[in-house]
This record gives sequence, C-alpha cells and structure tokens, in this order.
Amino acid sequence: MDDNLYEPSPFAMSVAIPAAVKYNPKTYDYDQKSPAPKVLVVCTDDGHFVTAQDKVFNSGHNVTEVFIPLLHFTKGGFDVEFATESGSAVVVEEWGMPKSAEQRKSGLPTSEDELILKLHKELRPKMLAPLQLANVDMEQYVGLFLPGGHGAMVNLPDSVNLGKLLVKAYEMELMLWSSGFAECREGGGRRVSLQRL
Repeated sequence: MDDNLYEPSPFAMSVAIPAAVKYNPKTYDYDQKSPAPKVLVVCTDDGHFVTAQDKVFNSGHNVTEVFIPLLHFTKGGFDVEFATESGSAVVVEEWGMPKSAEQRKSGLPTSEDELILKLHKELRPKMLAPLQLANVDMEQYVGLFLPGGHGAMVNLPDSVNLGKLLVKAYEMELMLWSSGFAECREGGGRRVSLQRL
C-alpha cells in the first residue's frame, strides 16, 4: 500500500468484512439465448477518494456491491461487459476482496468467500480492459448496472459520458440497476439522479 493512502484498520476490517457474502442462489427459469443478452456494468477507474481533510482513502467499488449483483446476472444467463470513464481498469476495494487460503494465514481479517473469488477470476480480464464510456453503443445492451462503493463517487458523478448513456438507456427503456445511489450529469450539464433500484 502507498504510504500516502489510507485503508481501514485491521479492527475496522474485522467488523466490516463478512467471512462470506450473503448471496442466496436463485433458480432462473429462462430460455438460454445465444448470444447471451448483455448488461453494461459502469465502474470507476479512480479509487482515490479525497476526504474533507484532504486525506486520500484507498477506495474503489465495494466488493459485495459489485459481485453479488454480478452473481445474479451471470446465473440468470446474462453476459456482462465493463466500461469506465477513461477505459482504464475497473477499481474495486482490494482490501475488501476475499483472500485465498494461503493469504488468510496472514491473520488479517478477510472474507473467505469462494463464490466471489471464482467470479472475480472469471471476470478479471474484462475488468482490466473495459470499454471507454464515450465509445459505448447502448444498442448492444439490455440494461445498465451501476455498482456502489465510495469509489463510485470519485469520477462518475460528473461524467457527462455516463449522463448521456443513462439518458439513452432511459429513452430505449432499458433496465437500469444500481447497488447504491448514483448521480451524474447529462450532456447539457443537467443532473440525472438514479435512485436505488
């Protein structure tokens, strides 16, 4: 960790990070389509959350707010693609990621959730090479998902590109999901709010 970045203390992690996520698998009755319908997952590519005291918190998307919905999407037969403002890698709160059995020997509090580990491994190539928001064609998607976490507040609220995508998705009557609250600007600078869906 960079000495200039703050992360939760071991005590805070022991309180805040569950040993396993609360994912209740569902059985979905659907006709498998080929190709699978796609959901666009819009994420931050900047996890440096500056506090009111000008301290920089090492953040990103909250692990459960990203991966629990993605477990449902993938189990439900959807393909997911990622997009960030710059096209740089998706940033999640790595300190909140589940650890392997070897990593858990360190004694630091950590999640042991194998479902998250497996899905992260499967999706990691897509998360490392997302689309750039300005280049997204919403015609290719059936919905748009905005995962939560403090990092989502770094560069997404003022993203004109995200605002345009939200307006387009709304006009196309696509499904919009959020695992937190989101707000951004559309092309003319007008604020577009998306409540918890």
